Amino acid sequence: MDALGSATVLATVAATSAAFLALGLAIARRHGTARLTADDFVTARGQIGASTAAATVLASMLGGWILFSPAESAAVGGVATVAGYAIGTAAPLFAYALVGRRLRSVMPAGRGLTEFAHRRYGGVMYAVTLGVMLAVQLIFLTAGLSAVAQIVGTLTGTPSPLAAAIVLAAALGYTLVSGLRGSILTDAVQIAVVLPLLAGLVVVGFTQAGGLDAVSAGLATEAPHLLDWTYGPGVETGIALVLAILLAEMFNQGYWQRVYAARSAGAVVRGFLAGALVVLPVIAIMGLFGLTAVALGRAEDAPVAAFLLVREALPEGFALLVVVLGVALIISSLDSLLSALSSLLVIDLPRALPSLREDRRALTLARVGMIVLAIGPMIGAAQGYSIFYLLLFADLICAAAAFPVFFGLWARRWSGRQAAVAFACGLVAGGLVFIPPDFGTEGLLFALTGADWATASLLKAFVIATFVPVVVGLALHARSSTAFDFARLGPRTDTAPEIAE
Repeated sequence: MDALGSATVLATVAATSAAFLALGLAIARRHGTARLTADDFVTARGQIGASTAAATVLASMLGGWILFSPAESAAVGGVATVAGYAIGTAAPLFAYALVGRRLRSVMPAGRGLTEFAHRRYGGVMYAVTLGVMLAVQLIFLTAGLSAVAQIVGTLTGTPSPLAAAIVLAAALGYTLVSGLRGSILTDAVQIAVVLPLLAGLVVVGFTQAGGLDAVSAGLATEAPHLLDWTYGPGVETGIALVLAILLAEMFNQGYWQRVYAARSAGAVVRGFLAGALVVLPVIAIMGLFGLTAVALGRAEDAPVAAFLLVREALPEGFALLVVVLGVALIISSLDSLLSALSSLLVIDLPRALPSLREDRRALTLARVGMIVLAIGPMIGAAQGYSIFYLLLFADLICAAAAFPVFFGLWARRWSGRQAAVAFACGLVAGGLVFIPPDFGTEGLLFALTGADWATASLLKAFVIATFVPVVVGLALHARSSTAFDFARLGPRTDTAPEIAE
């Protein structure tokens, strides 16, 4: 079918966004926000059980990027890359079940990872952790808003920053009122909308493509290497994605908020594990759309293959359900990212500006700062950057920071100075061989040397950025004699009581 009318698509975006805005505001009124404290706004401490935790984790993870990035990567690397993307997306949720429980144990009254870094490491590594987490939230927000513009562009032929602005305004509308609590409670409804629509998208899309057998036959003709589990570039990209996504998501403040929002350590474990078990097959299936595009001889359309197949299969009214799906996916992750940004403001700015420690001022800061910080991603989304590359760039920074930050959750003889040195070594070493924006092999080190061994690759960059800090850190740790007292973080609660759902 021809491209849908811009007015029709934008009206659908606006109507869906307005529906979620109304839902968020209704939830805010029901639960009351007049006496909301700054801590309530950014933690919703101890208010959700395992089932709600699973729903909000799933809604936060399944952002609009899943409609583009898995398919885009699959068209390049094949089945091995699809597997890597799926495992990498589920892996951080498994990791939070372990690391989140540990952080609650050593710092039960905390509010996130930056607070841990400040108490555990002091100035330099705290600044690194805060900088990394802000960068991650802003890049993720840019990617989400870019996805809105791309969805509209796919269906109408013209990308629309206006659509991104509409969705952002709706997410801001209810998140500014109710904070994390509103984000969590709307997630349950959003995921109830998302999962059936995703299932319909998959059924219609693969039916239009002729089924999996037809896709396999087409790939065998067009690009048989993409079906090969041992295809070198695909395996390399898959392994790189596991490292990249796992380590980046460990710096997502939205998940750390949910660690503390859970009623107990057991609810953290059950909620995150349940989310991981759903995310794994969803990402794998969405990646298959990229292979479908290649099989049909339309490799250049891989990032938007799901939309194109549905647009061709359904009449206009039904095809607009894809817009509803896209908005639901994106708004469910946007509110989490916005709440995470406000959390970082409430937790961290008062350290530099003591006058903001008063509760009402901190709450005002959280709301105003949320609006201000959303401006940059909105501008970035209008530039049409590759969502996949934006995410990879954030992932590299996090890969270098992961070991230096999290080693201190268990190791007593580990200082902030050692952590900062290990991080710097990993970031510089990995950055030298990171791929350029055109996804070629001529990275910075190659440009400096011109040598074949200096070519850039994702696997090389992420392995180096991840493990150089490990090697440097362990060498520094072996020479350290000063032990940190974990009691300085707060009373221990290893056996937190279970609370009924």
